[in-house]
Amino acid sequence: SGDFIKRGKYVVETRGMLNKKTKGLIQISHPASGWLQRSDVTQRPLNNKQKAKRIETVSSLLRYLQKHDLHKLQAMSDNHNWDLSFRHLAAQRICTFMEIKAPGKYRH
Repeated sequence: SGDFIKRGKYVVETRGMLNKKTKGLIQISHPASGWLQRSDVTQRPLNNKQKAKRIETVSSLLRYLQKHDLHKLQAMSDNHNWDLSFRHLAAQRICTFMEIKAPGKYRH
C-alpha cells in the first residue's frame, strides 16, 4: 500500500488460498497491505491470547455465516484485509442455485 513500516514493528502475514506465492517475498495484511522481503521478517510464536483471538475470529465468522449477516461478514473482511466481497459471493451463489433449479430462465 506504500506505507512505511518501521523496523521492529509487528506485521501479519497473509495466509490461505488468497495468498500469492512469490519467491523471497511474503504478503502482509496488517498494519498495511503489501509485500516484504522474507529476510526482513523474523517469525515469532503466537502467545495464548493471540491463539484465543484467532479462534474467536473464526467463531464469529461462522456465526455470521450461519445468520447470513452480510454486513458483519463484510466488516470482518475489511478489518482483516481478506479482500472478499460477501455481497458478490452471495449473489453468485444465488444465481448458480437459480440456474440449476430453472435452466435458461434466469440470467446473471
